[in-house]
Amino acid sequence: MRSRHALVLVALAALVVPGPAVLRADPPDAGRVSPPRIRLLFWHDSEVDRTAADGFTRGLRIARLDGDVEEFHVRYDPSHETAADRAKEQKRAEAAARSKLRQWRDRESVDLVVALGTRAALLAADEIASRPVLFTAVNHPPASGLTPKTHFGPTRRNLAGNSSWIGSDRVLEVFRRAVPGLARLGVVASPDNPVSEAEIAEARRVIRRDGIPITLTLREVRTTEDLARAAADLADEVDALWIPIDDLCYRNVPLVREALGDARIPILSSARQAAKTGALVSLACDYELLGLSAAGIARRVLTDGVKPGTIPIGRLRTFELLVNLDAAGSKLPPELVAAADVILRSNRAEAGE
Repeated sequence: MRSRHALVLVALAALVVPGPAVLRADPPDAGRVSPPRIRLLFWHDSEVDRTAADGFTRGLRIARLDGDVEEFHVRYDPSHETAADRAKEQKRAEAAARSKLRQWRDRESVDLVVALGTRAALLAADEIASRPVLFTAVNHPPASGLTPKTHFGPTRRNLAGNSSWIGSDRVLEVFRRAVPGLARLGVVASPDNPVSEAEIAEARRVIRRDGIPITLTLREVRTTEDLARAAADLADEVDALWIPIDDLCYRNVPLVREALGDARIPILSSARQAAKTGALVSLACDYELLGLSAAGIARRVLTDGVKPGTIPIGRLRTFELLVNLDAAGSKLPPELVAAADVILRSNRAEAGE
């Protein structure tokens, strides 16, 4: 049995253990309570956010907290190339999100707002202070400003949630197993992305701390043209190229692959989406399990009356390894393929055994 399955059972047990409200000896029909009003805010169309939301709503059903759950999708479009267009789209999306959040706060008086992803969480925390806010599918809450900068502990405000963050020690271990002899690792990232910035900073610390014989070379990019240029420049300088959790980069892996040209440089990633579009391996969060775990936090808040600000940020203890057997750049060691949770080939995926 996979360790993930054991964690699913633990998460399910946390959802069905009765809290104080369930233990009351009231007659079945006495004082029937309406289901809590729960609203989900999505910042952009994201496969991982959708998967986390599905896990969350599944958890709500198990905990018998569903029944009045609605979603609002801002549909922020990150594909705009010019700074002016990006600023205009950011303004539109933020206005739409804030308007809906104020409606939930002032006119609907919802019991719980659930934010999918970092930007949705920041906006919800900013707009709503009078009722609980829960976030999930957030990569690095401290770097994003949701929690104090130095830890994943309680937020100490009306905010709780869990994180998809994977420590750089695990990420680098997988990268080194995927590319034996890896010594020169290139990385491309946006300069204004706090998550990829935190990833790279932690990777540098781990390399120094553990004496890992890897030189990390960073190229900052702001546009797809920058990204293609940076990949081409790095082609002769590195043994592999790292695509971090950075929208601009992981959404354009095919462009990176094209820019690398004939160079057989493997693309490695810490973003789940990258493996599906050409990265050789990705070590990623199990977002369905993350959402299920978030439902456990919702249950503690809504049923047990626990204050959100006292709950430490949740983190998973297991992750998914995705390998793409059609990706250019390297042949993966058989033992790494055998350890994969998801194997991608010829535009289809299958679960690893």
